[in-house]
Amino acid sequence: MKNASNTAFVVSVHYGATSDIARINVKWKGNYEISDFNFKRVGEVLSSETETENTGWVIVRSSYRMSNSGLTSFSQSGPAVPGFSDPVGPGDKIPLL
Repeated sequence: MKNASNTAFVVSVHYGATSDIARINVKWKGNYEISDFNFKRVGEVLSSETETENTGWVIVRSSYRMSNSGLTSFSQSGPAVPGFSDPVGPGDKIPLL
């Protein structure tokens, strides 16, 4: 997390029961709260919590529509797994507001 004083880094993304809802876990350096970061590019923030001094999570409703290209399978015989058409993933940066 070099030069990370003004951004949060996505640690993990977990999709909900519907394809447009996801929980995004983030970490950051500095004296910030989860609400200091701009998640608007990902979607509408439904809930959030600062868990520790430098970690937190948000639950967002995606502002992107699902498409067939957004479905991937764990295996050839496994079920399709929904994903955002413009995903946020581990390692992505979320800037301050």
